[in-house]
Amino acid sequence: MEVTTRNLRLNLDNFRPVQGNFNRIEPNELMAAVLELPIEDGRLAGRVATRGLPIELEVTATPVNFDGTALDEVWGESVVWVQVDTDDALPGFGDSVSDGASGVVAVFSVILIVVGVLLPFLPIIAAIAALIWWIRRRKTESPPTPAI
Repeated sequence: MEVTTRNLRLNLDNFRPVQGNFNRIEPNELMAAVLELPIEDGRLAGRVATRGLPIELEVTATPVNFDGTALDEVWGESVVWVQVDTDDALPGFGDSVSDGASGVVAVFSVILIVVGVLLPFLPIIAAIAALIWWIRRRKTESPPTPAI
């Protein structure tokens, strides 16, 4: 059995069998499967699905008789409409806290990246700072004035 779609990037691995299996369906058995895909950024399997999306399914199968010889391939198709409800609600307290926490994590991540980049150069920076401090200290020390 093979399940494909004409307008989405799906294959048999995307479906989860609920009753029966994809390998073999016995006479008078029913095969039922569920497709669960997340809608991310208004897209479902690569297609824009902000208001809804038709899914054109095509199923092909090769029946076999009792002795195991393959018969002519059979197929069927169907169109399923997926309605996508958009979340128009205003953000709540939990959303604000989550966004704030994400911002804090982002700031700390940037700080850790900067520290990670500068850490290997710390001995060189310390040596240059010590040299500059030593040169300035020698210049500020005035030589003793001779007595007349």
